[in-house]
Amino acid sequence: MNSVELNMAKPGVSPAFRVVVARGLSSTATFAVLPYLAVVILDGHLASASLAAMVVGIYVLCLRAGGIISGLVVHVLGARRPLPWLYLAAAAFLVLGMVAMGARLPLGFLAVALFANALSVAVANVLTKATIAAAADDRQRVLAFGALSRAINGGAAVGGLAGSVAAPHGTLAVLLPASLLVALAGISCLRLPKVRADAVAVHVTVGAGAWGRRITFVVATAMVWLAYVQFFAVLPVYARGTPAEEWVGVAFAVNAVMIVGLQQFVLKHAAPMFDRVSHQWRVYLAACGCIGLSLVLLCAIRTAAWPLLFAAIVLLTISELFWSPLLDAWTASVFGPKNLLGAYTITGLAWGGAEALGSSLSIPVAAGSLPGVPWYAALVVSGVVVIAAALCLRSAIDDQAVAGRAHSRRLARRKGKREAASGGDAPTPTLSYRLFR
Repeated sequence: MNSVELNMAKPGVSPAFRVVVARGLSSTATFAVLPYLAVVILDGHLASASLAAMVVGIYVLCLRAGGIISGLVVHVLGARRPLPWLYLAAAAFLVLGMVAMGARLPLGFLAVALFANALSVAVANVLTKATIAAAADDRQRVLAFGALSRAINGGAAVGGLAGSVAAPHGTLAVLLPASLLVALAGISCLRLPKVRADAVAVHVTVGAGAWGRRITFVVATAMVWLAYVQFFAVLPVYARGTPAEEWVGVAFAVNAVMIVGLQQFVLKHAAPMFDRVSHQWRVYLAACGCIGLSLVLLCAIRTAAWPLLFAAIVLLTISELFWSPLLDAWTASVFGPKNLLGAYTITGLAWGGAEALGSSLSIPVAAGSLPGVPWYAALVVSGVVVIAAALCLRSAIDDQAVAGRAHSRRLARRKGKREAASGGDAPTPTLSYRLFR
């Protein structure tokens, strides 16, 4: 069964499809702006390089950690249809940034507009995951989040390319298309069905022993991002001064192309392995083993150069095809169907924090600025830690998966009772859009 079904009164395009498309458009806009934001500020003669760097740093922080205000936003906007308003607000803030640049207002006006844009996008990202998790059943979540990963990576690749073409033509050429894309994302979400308030609850309920498993899950999965950041934040430092340095950008492109081209195909053909949580965990453990092996290959990058760089990137990408959707799907199972918003807020903060910690600790080591510490020490430690964390993860996901399946069975029984009480009338109209063919 490769579809996502939601009870709806009218036929149309799948809500899951709308949300994934909106996230792809938002990703395109974000990566069209982010890499060139400092250039936009400097070309506008608004600030020095150090002040521009600070603005960009706070903007990234808002993108990564802004989901922490999701509860407040849902409380203000309501839990039913906040996504379109968040995207439209993000587009409006980009327009305000363009006005500030055009009127040559002080940098503070542009900075406030950018930070508000980043917070809007961050909350929309958290709600996107919560919406998909609420729409898909236990077996479909891995496929659904695989499609989301594909949209995000595809958007990032297109956005980065579009930004590189637009940046030489000035601020308007960068910010205007980005604002239009984000507005289009909001428009695509306008006809989403109402989401149950309890499906995106702001709180996180506490059950017997639940927090122990949740903490284990959050910490263990954060270690994947600690290792992952070795590639996408520290790799240029590892490759500096080697023949592989000029190939780093190409390696990033290879990663994005593989994700976009293979994500759907791989998950579709690997679907039988996801029927049981024990099988999912074995796939995840193998993926973490691939991460560890890719980190080992990077340890030799300064001697064997670019061939090992591409071998490491291919291994990492193969692992990412599996672990990225698995982590998002498990988050819904571990925290339960009534805690989705809180779940993705907590994991987003933990995973973003792990990335920040990994990069801040690894960059000095990779640069050789710590006497007596070999430059490859962070690679070795990250590889060991990610495999050890995967081994510790099984107890956290198995018990919760059983609870998740029990909840699904209870819902099925309730639906059967309602149909029996109605005298066996035709079932409620459902919409099935085969997004995951």
